[in-house]
Amino acid sequence: MRVGVSRRPSRRPIRWRVVASLALTGAAALHSSVVFAATAEERECPVKTNTAKLGAQLKPPVELAATQQSAQKLVNFGTSRGFKIIRHLTVTASKPLPIGLEPAQLNFDAVLSRTGNTLESAEFRDPTFSHAYISEDRRSISFAACLNPAGISPGKYVGFITVSGPEGLGSASIGLTANAKDGLLFYVSSVAAIVAAFALLVLKDAAPAKDANNKWKEAFGQPLTNPLWWAATVIALFSTFGSVYTIYANDPAWGASGFASLVSLVGAATAAVGGHTILTTLGSRVPSKTT
Repeated sequence: MRVGVSRRPSRRPIRWRVVASLALTGAAALHSSVVFAATAEERECPVKTNTAKLGAQLKPPVELAATQQSAQKLVNFGTSRGFKIIRHLTVTASKPLPIGLEPAQLNFDAVLSRTGNTLESAEFRDPTFSHAYISEDRRSISFAACLNPAGISPGKYVGFITVSGPEGLGSASIGLTANAKDGLLFYVSSVAAIVAAFALLVLKDAAPAKDANNKWKEAFGQPLTNPLWWAATVIALFSTFGSVYTIYANDPAWGASGFASLVSLVGAATAAVGGHTILTTLGSRVPSKTT
């Protein structure tokens, strides 16, 4: 009979509890950010599309037209994908608007569709709008539009915002282009590409040692214990990330093409092998000091 023998408690449940706690914390933070964005959007732009009140027919008719500054708008969503407000949108009237026309009788509509012959069709979420403001001289209408990119696919979305009203009020259109990136895919892909480039660099310089009848463990140890190899590798990988990030930064709709976007990052990452080869070759030509 064994006496005094105790088993050490398993730490695995504790690790799982830590992982679960971190996951719940992340989910709560994401939920709170989404709720905050939704609350801010509702506060700034409470008016939804096609919710105008009925109004009397305008006689004589009045035509609306977007001002030159408002005729075409461009919005780029970065990695954060936070909602954006397009302020100071203005349309002018061909003649003073009737006193009986109220801002609540003005109707807003918008359709934004993703462009690209090889991409699956997709539409942007319906924008929301601020309450319209009619100028004192009744010759212009100003408002703001809110765009929320949550949940949309990356790509370039093109369409129009249309302002209309009761019968007799001619509509005005404002051109709108919205670009959305896939920031999460970029960071995951760039880390994977850099790790793959590092592994390729190690394999490239360990292969000659393996050919010299060494074991793979000894062959991998040769470049990993060489300070010159590490210096060249760090420079090459930093250069790789710079090239990869430049591709991402210069494409406002990066990630829309899916696999093609990943291939562009892989191509930039494999270029590190060529740069590393040049650096190590230059280093090997530096004469060493002899005693």
